[in-house]
Amino acid sequence: MNASHHSLQSIIYFHRITDDLFPERKIKSQSATTHREEKELAREREKAEEVMNLLMDTQDQLAASERRIQHQTIISLKQQTELKNDKVAHERPLAENQKLKEQVQGLDAMMEATRIPSPADTESTTETDSSTSDDAAAWTPIYSVSLTKSSFVCINDAHSSSNAVMPRLSKGGENIILATFGGTVAGASSTGNSATTSSQPYAAKYTGAVGWHISPEYMLDFAALWRYLNGQDGDDIAYITLGPSPSFYLRHFDSSYCCKGSSEMIETVREYYDNRYNVTDVAIGWQGTYFIGYEGKGVVGYRRSLNGYYPALHELLDEEREGGHKIRVKAISLAVDSPTDFLLVYRREGEDWTNVQCHISDASVKRKVARWWKEVCTGSP
Repeated sequence: MNASHHSLQSIIYFHRITDDLFPERKIKSQSATTHREEKELAREREKAEEVMNLLMDTQDQLAASERRIQHQTIISLKQQTELKNDKVAHERPLAENQKLKEQVQGLDAMMEATRIPSPADTESTTETDSSTSDDAAAWTPIYSVSLTKSSFVCINDAHSSSNAVMPRLSKGGENIILATFGGTVAGASSTGNSATTSSQPYAAKYTGAVGWHISPEYMLDFAALWRYLNGQDGDDIAYITLGPSPSFYLRHFDSSYCCKGSSEMIETVREYYDNRYNVTDVAIGWQGTYFIGYEGKGVVGYRRSLNGYYPALHELLDEEREGGHKIRVKAISLAVDSPTDFLLVYRREGEDWTNVQCHISDASVKRKVARWWKEVCTGSP
C-alpha cells in the first residue's frame, strides 16, 4: 500500500510539474498554496530536472554509439572493397604463375575469416576470353527480351514495349537498350519495399550517360552481383542477365565475364570460352534450367538444360534440328517464375528474316508481345 500510495503521489506531482512547465495547461487554484506545499513542489521540480538531465545524457550516449557503429561500418566496407578488388585482380587466368595462385588462396582465407563469401562459396566464376576484340556495338544486341508470368519487356532498336512499372523504357531522356527480369524465392524485395518500387528484380541499360540501372531494393537477393559491381565501371559492362536469385551472367566488352548459378551452367560457359566461342545470349530459368547461345569458328549453336520444363521450347528446338535447320539465337528469355513460359527470337542460318516463338500463359501479355513484334516487322505501331 505504501509503495502504491507513493507512486500515486509521484504521478500527481509529475502532473503538477508538467503544468508548471507549460503554463497553458495549469489549472488555476482557488486556494493559496501553503509554504510546505511550495517546498515539496520545489523538491519535485528538482527531481524532474534530474530525470530530464539523465534522459538527455542517455540520448547523447546513444547518438555517440551510433556514430561509432557507422564509422566502423564504413571502415569495414572499405576493407571489403579492397579485398574484392585484390581478389578479382588475381582471378584472371594466369595458370603459369603459381605465386599468384597462392596469393588468391591466401585472400580466400582472409575473406573467410572476415565472413565475406568468396567466389567459390557463391558458385560464381570470372574468366577472360582473349579470342575476340569486338567493339561495343558488336556486344549490344539488336533484340532484348525478358519475361515473367505477368510482366514482359521487349526491346528493338526501333520499337520497345513493356507492361512493367520498372524498368522504364526511357530514363533521363535516354532510351532503354537492354533489360532483364530476375526472380526471388519469396517474390518480394529483400528490403520489403516492392509495393512501392519494382515488383521484381531487374537490370536495364540505357543509351548515353545513364548507363546501367539495377533495382537496389533487391541487392540482398543478388548479393554476389552487387559485390562484383562494387567499384566496376558500368560503361565497361556489355550484357547482364538475371535468373532466379541469386543467379546471373555478366559480360564485359573486353570479353571477361562473371556468372553465378548451378555448377553445370558455370562449367558450360567456361567450356565455350576455353574453346574460343562467343557466348551471345544466356537465359536462366525455373529450377536451375538454362539456355546458352554461342558462335565462333564458323559455328553457330546453343546448349539447353531444360530438365523437363518449358516443353513447348523443347519441342520447337527438336523440330528445327530434325528439319536440318541451324538457328542463330538473337534473344531468349525463360520466365523465372514459370516452368512453361518462354520467348525466343531467332534466325535460321541462310535465311534473311527473323522469327519469334513463345509460350505465354497470360493472354494479355501474349497480345502485347504480338503487337510489339508486328511493330518491329512493319516498322510502324
